[in-house]
Parts: sequence; C-alpha cells; structure tokens
Amino acid sequence: MKWEFISPTNHTYYYAKNITNRTDLEQAFKLSSGKDQDGRKFLEWKEHVYQSTPKEFGVWRITAHITACGKTQTLPYVARVAEDPMKRIKFIMDGEGGCNPTVKAYREGYEAPYIPVYYVLERYPAHFDPNAAGFYKIHTSHPDMQNKFVKLLDTKTRSLIPSGLLNVGIRYNLR
Repeated sequence: MKWEFISPTNHTYYYAKNITNRTDLEQAFKLSSGKDQDGRKFLEWKEHVYQSTPKEFGVWRITAHITACGKTQTLPYVARVAEDPMKRIKFIMDGEGGCNPTVKAYREGYEAPYIPVYYVLERYPAHFDPNAAGFYKIHTSHPDMQNKFVKLLDTKTRSLIPSGLLNVGIRYNLR
C-alpha cells in the first residue's frame, strides 16, 4: 500500500506499508474510534506517519495505490481540509475571581488533540512578578522567546494570569 498526500501548496508526500497478511494489517492499522464525515468508521495508522510531513493548512488531496497479485489499483482522490487550530483560540475574562477576573485561553468548536503553545510575556507592569503567575524563562534559540518569560498552555481552558494578579487598567502584552 502506498499513500499519496498532496499538500495545499502542491507538494507531494508518499508513505508506504508492505502488508502481506492479516497480522501485518493489524499491526499497522486500527479501527477508528470516531467516524468520518460520511458517518463511517475507517482504518487509521497506529503510528503517526504525519509527523515528518510539514504542517500546511488548507485542502489536502489524498489517494492510495494498492498492489495485490501483480496489479495496482489507485483509489479516487479524497479532499480533506486541515484547519489551523490556532485560529480558533480565544481569550476571555472570567469573572469567577470576583473583582479580580482571570484571563483564560480556550478553543472554540470541536475537540482536538493536545497542541502545546507558549505564550510570551512581552510587556507587563513593574510590580508584576512573572514567576508568581507561573511564567518562566527557557533556553531556546528562538529569537522571539530568548530571555523572555513564557508559559506553556494547551488549547483547553487554562488560567493565563491568575485573578489575584490582575487589576483594572493594567496592561499586559502577550504573544
């Protein structure tokens, strides 16, 4: 079996798997836990073959070339959209803290896999202690994060700045 993925920018990526018996098939694939957009279950890789493919958002075209008994059959192309998950990140002020609301990051829409995100604290008031708010510095070669306070959040709801550290009129810049 050979899969062909054509990216939104027309780059082609191939992944192949030699399957000669049922054991090979069961070792390579599992039955999906969810359903496709037509409501059917499908086979999915047990390993993450997509990790070596650059992330591109937009419409991907996918096909498979199946060779059996000396003949190759090519399945029709299927188009699937890969959406940028960061487009659905929103920030809200949560009033649960009373007079000191909490800034929270959350994702709208469907449930998606864990996507780690670093928030970089660009500007903050002199009296603000980034360490007390859970920010820290990391060793990195990324110029936008060097010698800056960062905080790792995922795309599920988390407190970005605890309510006790927020006051009306004080500005924070985050990237």
